[in-house]
Amino acid sequence: MVAMARTMILPAAIKHQCNIALSVKATEDAGVDSAVLRSALEEFVDMVRSFRECAEMLDHVREFEEASPMRQCGYCRSHIVPAMEALREAGDRLELHVEAELWPMPVYSQLLTLR
Repeated sequence: MVAMARTMILPAAIKHQCNIALSVKATEDAGVDSAVLRSALEEFVDMVRSFRECAEMLDHVREFEEASPMRQCGYCRSHIVPAMEALREAGDRLELHVEAELWPMPVYSQLLTLR
């Protein structure tokens, strides 16, 4: 899951972020108020930062080693599963904003209409 986050989703999100930044610059260069675009860029940058932090957290909590299978299961339930859920939620938020052409995986609407 962390590998997919780092090698597929994060690069797509960063490319989308660059596209927004280029739009802000082009709008400003044209002498037009870009406050709305700039605000959208700042919000998206925060989403990307949150996604990256969630990926790092999941990577960190996966390093747990325990000889007892019961303790390992308990650790997974209390640490790894919540970290996975947080990463999934952050990824879902990005999916709603990243251009469809950039998103590296099928989106929910595509999965629901597969035949």
